[in-house]
Amino acid sequence: MMKTGTKILFILSILMVSLLAFGQIATTQRELNERSNIHNRLNWTKDQANRKFDIQNSEIEKVFAEIQEAIKSKDIGTISKHLKTQTYFVLEDFLKKYRVVSFKFDEINVSTLNPFATGVYNYELKGRRNSVHIYIQIRESSNNWTITQITTN
Repeated sequence: MMKTGTKILFILSILMVSLLAFGQIATTQRELNERSNIHNRLNWTKDQANRKFDIQNSEIEKVFAEIQEAIKSKDIGTISKHLKTQTYFVLEDFLKKYRVVSFKFDEINVSTLNPFATGVYNYELKGRRNSVHIYIQIRESSNNWTITQITTN
């Protein structure tokens, strides 16, 4: 038989263990809630980044479509916002000399830091038709996509 003092100590120790366990459970539940909140915020941030990436890719594709149409129609005035002054005059002279018969991008790569497109430029010069491959690279600068490189071969 237990003495009264021992019984009280025994009951107090059971209460202490119960309280500690309950506190631990509450802390664990709080930690789980915090982790869940962090996970939800990370997913939200990831979704936002994916949406921004999709929007940017869509913008890049629109810029290349605009460039393609401008070259096909020999109207670089419509894409002058994407050209530096010297590039504008070089491209203008090129389009005058090598009259476009057809032009289409075969590949548009938007997944790099420096998006690019390649295509075949069919032209006429002095009554003869020929073609060259064109590579155009763009880069975002001050919320505008600028052509940074045009190469033909």
